[in-house]
Amino acid sequence: MSNVRKLYENDKQAIPKIRTDVLAKLNEAITLVKKSFQDRTLNIKITSFNKTVFVDADEEISDVFENLLFNAVLHNM
Repeated sequence: MSNVRKLYENDKQAIPKIRTDVLAKLNEAITLVKKSFQDRTLNIKITSFNKTVFVDADEEISDVFENLLFNAVLHNM
């Protein structure tokens, strides 16, 4: 709920978007999830033709990746 609230508050404000290497952010989120679930064997792979992929995003992109990965681990075997 706190993340939903945060996204709602951000929608009310004009948060600047910055050029972000989305693969780097995704790799950071994967590292965090693997550290958080050391008791589980996680096999997460990124397949990309590019070493970097830039998008215009705000700082919440990391939260999005972390939430998706945490939910995937929590709700799957």
